[in-house]
Amino acid sequence: PEDPGEQAIEFIATADLNQKASFRQPLLVEDLLELFFEIDDVEDVIEVGSETRYRIRLINQGTVTATNLQLTFSAEQGIRPMSVDNRLAGEVRGQEVIFAPVAEIRPGQELVTYVTAVGEAPGEHRIVARLRSDQREMNVSKEESTRVYADR
Repeated sequence: PEDPGEQAIEFIATADLNQKASFRQPLLVEDLLELFFEIDDVEDVIEVGSETRYRIRLINQGTVTATNLQLTFSAEQGIRPMSVDNRLAGEVRGQEVIFAPVAEIRPGQELVTYVTAVGEAPGEHRIVARLRSDQREMNVSKEESTRVYADR
């Protein structure tokens, strides 16, 4: 069954001498929310003072519309978010980017946005993106790391 709702499944058995027996069983098919979510850096190893971009991708692989999605992006000290492309409205607030809530993402729909950041200190720095929606009781987090080096 592909359509949500109560479906009937009928089992039929046939024996010798054309004897038949059948049985109907109701089956409840529910919609499925399946949000695929990833973050990756376009340039992984960068020099202090240079930029990298982080691609954040959301895809609704489920059968139900996800509503009221809230995305946040946090960077450790050493990587400073600078800007967000205009595909998904967001505001840089210190080490975080707070995105405007997305009212809905339909089944099969994909949203992609980019955050530009600059490397400020050498080391391995972690980025965390978090996503929640009305249909999820808890945040889903994804991490990415970027190595920043200083040329001496």
